[in-house]
Amino acid sequence: MFDFEGKVVIVTGASGNLGQAVARAFQGAGAHLVLVDRSAGRLPSLYPDLASDQAHYLAGSVDVNDAASVQGMVEKAVHRFERVDVLVSAVGGYRGGTPVHETPLDV
Repeated sequence: MFDFEGKVVIVTGASGNLGQAVARAFQGAGAHLVLVDRSAGRLPSLYPDLASDQAHYLAGSVDVNDAASVQGMVEKAVHRFERVDVLVSAVGGYRGGTPVHETPLDV
């Protein structure tokens, strides 16, 4: 397994099947997790072991379609951990097409 000891990892879509698997893998590798979901209360029920652990941040009520919402979450994560090392975007569905970095923000 890879060593992510002390690295800060944001996982969007952390309540989905893929997001949960990714989050648990990074947790097992020693990362500090910032788990993101649009629902306010879903993450604490899925990750009760992390809910009160200061080494992790459960960021509920984040709408990844809203730049201000995402910016607020990132600012809180950086304030808490001083940096972000990894971003895993596991939110939503997947389809082929334009690469993410070339896709307009409104899409």
